[in-house]
Amino acid sequence: MTNYDIYTVMRQIVMKVTGLKQVYLADQAVQAPSGAYATIRVAQGVQPMALGTVRRMYDKEKQTVTETVSCPVRYDIPVNFYRAGAMDYAPMLINCSRLSGVHALLLSKRLGWAGSDPVQNLTALQSSEQEERAVIVVHLVGEKKVSEIVNTIEAARIIVEDEKTNVLRDSDVDSH
Repeated sequence: MTNYDIYTVMRQIVMKVTGLKQVYLADQAVQAPSGAYATIRVAQGVQPMALGTVRRMYDKEKQTVTETVSCPVRYDIPVNFYRAGAMDYAPMLINCSRLSGVHALLLSKRLGWAGSDPVQNLTALQSSEQEERAVIVVHLVGEKKVSEIVNTIEAARIIVEDEKTNVLRDSDVDSH
């Protein structure tokens, strides 16, 4: 699952739970919209939760082995709310995973809800005016996969020599 895939899932959740229509990917070099809005930064932190599993698949026709490591990871996703209602919107995400629609969406994307950090009030003076702002960091659990394809060794010749390069024994190994 890519960061953009996770963003689209989180965007749907934020829009569904808060009712906000303006939810954007964070850190874009664009003008801030008018009215209340939220931004989502997906890869604030990604950390492994376990060693994971290794799966090997042998392809006899291609004479290759595909090795895939699947590791459970936790995504730390800050969701920032700006302008009027920011401190009302952010707490709505705390236990939203208990809503059946949110739960079903996460399961359909092979993600799990691992809680959230406390809501932080970041309201500050912006351009001589007080601008309401709040942030909550949501933790999702997913899976990262890394694969590689290697050629198999179908046959080999083994030669055992002494220090003077005298052949002590030789043998052919064939996997067929």
